[in-house]
Amino acid sequence: YQGDLVIASLVSGTAQIHRYDGVQWQSFGGSLSGYISSLQSVGTDLYVGGEFSGACNGVSFVAANNIYRWDGSDCHAMAGGVINSGFSESVDAMAFGNGLLFVTGRFNQAGVEPVNSLAIWDGQQWKAIGLGLMDGLNEGQGNALLLLNDTLYVAGFFEQAGDKLSHNFAAIALDFDLIFNNGFE
Repeated sequence: YQGDLVIASLVSGTAQIHRYDGVQWQSFGGSLSGYISSLQSVGTDLYVGGEFSGACNGVSFVAANNIYRWDGSDCHAMAGGVINSGFSESVDAMAFGNGLLFVTGRFNQAGVEPVNSLAIWDGQQWKAIGLGLMDGLNEGQGNALLLLNDTLYVAGFFEQAGDKLSHNFAAIALDFDLIFNNGFE
């Protein structure tokens, strides 16, 4: 992030982000109760995902369901974040391309959009990627994402991706002009 190595830590139930500039470590971005499982640097922003209800930036608290954006000085909520209406919820992996942030983990709603553990953030709102990841009648769980040559690869615990049987791995051919016409392979 901004040329530094960035990691997340969990000490006594408090998660923090640290950066290493080649000489020393420094904490930044406040702290939160819960854990951080994914970080994605995009320009001057750092997206933070995990399992938490908000982030503390100094003296202010930002309600942020499992994901927020750090702009270098402040935390920003992302249109309601991601939630799960029955089980624990988390953002476990992120990837960025074509101005879009791809998010996976364990959730069935992103903002006001019903999704199945796979969503897109366009900077303003959340969008579903097809039918997402399914495991029987419930949403599956994505643990890893890789965006390579307009194909999004996702791995995790799921039996179906979109309308295809997938068994824990899927490749999604992305048409960035028609983002809702994604094809699971």
